Amino acid sequence: MEHWVRLAYSNTFFYAAVFVFAFGVILWIAWSRFFSESDVFKKISQSVMGFAVLMLFAGGYASVVAKGLDGVVCAAARHSFHVTCHTRDESPLWFWGHVVVLTSFTVIFMLGVLVFLVGMWGTDERRATDGAGNVGLSGRVGKKQPVAGKTSRLLAFGIWAGAIVVSTLAWIAASLHHADGVRGQVIDALMAATPEKTAVETYLQDHGALPQDNMAMGLSPSVDMRDRHVSEVKIFKGSIMLKFDESVGAPLRGRLVMLIAVRRSSAVSWHCASPDIDDRFLPVACRKYSFMSFR
Repeated sequence: MEHWVRLAYSNTFFYAAVFVFAFGVILWIAWSRFFSESDVFKKISQSVMGFAVLMLFAGGYASVVAKGLDGVVCAAARHSFHVTCHTRDESPLWFWGHVVVLTSFTVIFMLGVLVFLVGMWGTDERRATDGAGNVGLSGRVGKKQPVAGKTSRLLAFGIWAGAIVVSTLAWIAASLHHADGVRGQVIDALMAATPEKTAVETYLQDHGALPQDNMAMGLSPSVDMRDRHVSEVKIFKGSIMLKFDESVGAPLRGRLVMLIAVRRSSAVSWHCASPDIDDRFLPVACRKYSFMSFR
């Protein structure tokens, strides 16, 4: 499911929606110029344009869900086009408030377009004329739809929209909870490397340079920390590379996280990064956009 959401969030899906809408406009022009007597051709052109609009709202919904699964939400400023993004870890209330609003907005408009398309083909629009020559819907001349029928349809629409919104929020919350568990394993592994960090700092103070590898520090070629799901700990030019073993889940299995040593005179500043772990499974200090140091 997540794969399809991220596909709908892509630029390709957006361009496809624009192409479909342009094709619908061409059909509408063709109907108005050459086939104006054909109600079916008119419906087809309207349906194609309506489907394109549905694709655009579906893309907006996918954008909200994809960012929500990543724990990030973005919004434009009130009086400018400047976009501000916040993570759930930094501003949980802001994050969930915007996710609820944006999800509800896109779902309501998506269902509204879908109802319009279904209604367009589901009702009989053949024209009929009453005795006075007035034009009305076949079989419904002079009749108004009961209020109870409209209320029941609005209620059904609200139930469907609410169910989709609640299901989406539950999916995002469950995914973020899973990401928290994976992130906890990364944090445990980083904390378990504290002795190696201390050894690197001590080596710098004693030798005036960062150690090149495990051998320089008197460590075995590959330190084993399987109690923290880490199969290898390697020193490379002072930085510490941790490789996760096969006991962890797919997001971490066989992947690397690094504590990068930055020398500042006789002290070391530690920064965290990973070449192959998704940002949502990393502590905030380890993510690509972060310049925070890891203590």
